[in-house]
Amino acid sequence: MISAALVVLAIAPFITTLAFRFVYDDTTIVRGNPQIHGWSSLLTLWAKPYWGPDGGGSLSGLYRPLYMSLIALVWNGTNHAPIWFHLCVVMLHALATLLLFRMLARGVSVTAATIAAAWFAVQPIHVEAVASIANGSEIVVMLFTGALALLLARHAANDSDPGWRPAALAGLLYFAACSTKESGFVAPLVAGCFAWAWSRSAPRTVRFADVLRRWRRVVIACSIALVVVVLARIAILGAFAPKTMVSPGLDDLSPMQRIWAMLSLGPLVARLLFWPTQLNPHYGPSYIAGKSGPTLAAALTILIVVAAIVLSIRRARRGDGRLFAAVAWTLIAFLPASNLLSATGQILAERTLYGASAGVAMLIALGADVMLARAAATTGRASRSDRVLVGAAAALVICILALTTLAAVRPWRGHNALFHQMIAADSASYRGHWLLGLDARSRGDTTGALESLGEAYRLFPRDRQLLIDYSETLMQHGQPREAAAVARGLMAWPELRRRPEAVSLYLSAVERGYGRDSAMATSRQLPR
Repeated sequence: MISAALVVLAIAPFITTLAFRFVYDDTTIVRGNPQIHGWSSLLTLWAKPYWGPDGGGSLSGLYRPLYMSLIALVWNGTNHAPIWFHLCVVMLHALATLLLFRMLARGVSVTAATIAAAWFAVQPIHVEAVASIANGSEIVVMLFTGALALLLARHAANDSDPGWRPAALAGLLYFAACSTKESGFVAPLVAGCFAWAWSRSAPRTVRFADVLRRWRRVVIACSIALVVVVLARIAILGAFAPKTMVSPGLDDLSPMQRIWAMLSLGPLVARLLFWPTQLNPHYGPSYIAGKSGPTLAAALTILIVVAAIVLSIRRARRGDGRLFAAVAWTLIAFLPASNLLSATGQILAERTLYGASAGVAMLIALGADVMLARAAATTGRASRSDRVLVGAAAALVICILALTTLAAVRPWRGHNALFHQMIAADSASYRGHWLLGLDARSRGDTTGALESLGEAYRLFPRDRQLLIDYSETLMQHGQPREAAAVARGLMAWPELRRRPEAVSLYLSAVERGYGRDSAMATSRQLPR
């Protein structure tokens, strides 16, 4: 009964996505991706980068063959209609909700686990991961990580040394997580914290040497999986973590400046995880403008994180490690996408919070369990009125979140609605205008394209691809001098001065706008 209710809750807010088209990254990853055509692609995709050679390839630094194989399986097994892909992602979300319920029930009452799993099912922050086919990889990583956590927890509870069979399964789950998305690399860490601390019984104090001895087979299996994935990434991408395309806004910050800027977003991340009032498909440079040094928000983030870690460790030492498991899961799951370790392709993305929200669900489950336990402190069992009160409050919150999610899904029905949502969510967002311009250009509306691209350029004239797109559109509209002025910005980056297409665009604009002699003189001034 509970499982059926959770499935309905997980599907209901996202049911409208079944009528949606391919939107945003789906147009490249799914609809326009020849690499997924044919059943042989289930094998060949393992030898190709995520975006393929035409979409950035190894420059993206992304390698996700397992999820792309799932996309290829749906493509080749259906008539290629968007509904089948959206149905697959929605069902994956429902499966993740059931898996989380099973995980939560190991450490709290069924009532508390149900409340937290229901919250997870309707969380608005999951819209980007569920409504976008390409971003469904976040859900699959959560599934593999959760399965690994349950596997390790079972052997931890039985106080048994895992044999080679469960160790091999653990290695396969880790390999699958890493092959689905880069955030899967931290799967053993969050799964290990869960297995050790998320239990009604007190966590045992253990020595590191004893842990290695007892779990040596699992460590060996996961290490082999890690080595295989690392070697595959080196073979396909040229390096385990190649110099990737860094998000505009982060590319001109030093490591320390980037860390301060991201710490300043701590309150925003917390709001999104706990109570998202407004969603944004793209968090651009405007969110970190002027935050490359110590700020009050950064200090508050550090204070809260440190306090949460210290409090969770103290509670674990007193016999209740569940808070530690929840805090560790939340922080570690978000770490790969946080830009604290290294710069990534996005400043902040709601889809990357999918895994971290499972840790928040643990916090909610723990809170509900404590409330029910205190209510039952005198009678030994929570009264019916106590359960009704807690259930009614939870139902109200879940209904509000479900309605918020249902409304937040609508912009993902098409490009125009989604791009306008970007602008509505952030008036300083240049990307919404940029994408509207590209959409207008694809429809032959050059005038509309110039208007939108011009506004994007005004808001943020330092995005390299925007400079290329705007220059090309100006050239097509017969404005070579304006194109030359815009394309001149491309030469500010040494790597672009070595790209023939960027140099050719700049020199072509100069020649058409100012003549061949000016183009030749400009060419001689460019570094070789």
